[in-house]
Amino acid sequence: TRTVLLAGGGSTREELTSVDPPRSFGYRLSNVTGPMALLVDHVVGAWTFTPVAGGTEITWRWDIHARSSLTSLALPLFGRLWKGYARQALRDLSAMLTA
Repeated sequence: TRTVLLAGGGSTREELTSVDPPRSFGYRLSNVTGPMALLVDHVVGAWTFTPVAGGTEITWRWDIHARSSLTSLALPLFGRLWKGYARQALRDLSAMLTA
């Protein structure tokens, strides 16, 4: 486990829930603080790494669990924003690994 400090001033506790080198790892984010704490109770996610011709395909999946039934109404918008963040993070990672 570790505490991840977020750019917006919040933090979250990240716990590895599964490790299957070199194929995948799973995690759970909890104890969310900062702006995301209003919407998110916890996140369950996983990264998978699949060999493909000339490289590796990386898949990042997550399930966002709402803080309450009321805040669950805002999760579709939050999810779209999160997808944009994830897409950019994977592009940046790819650029670093192929530079």
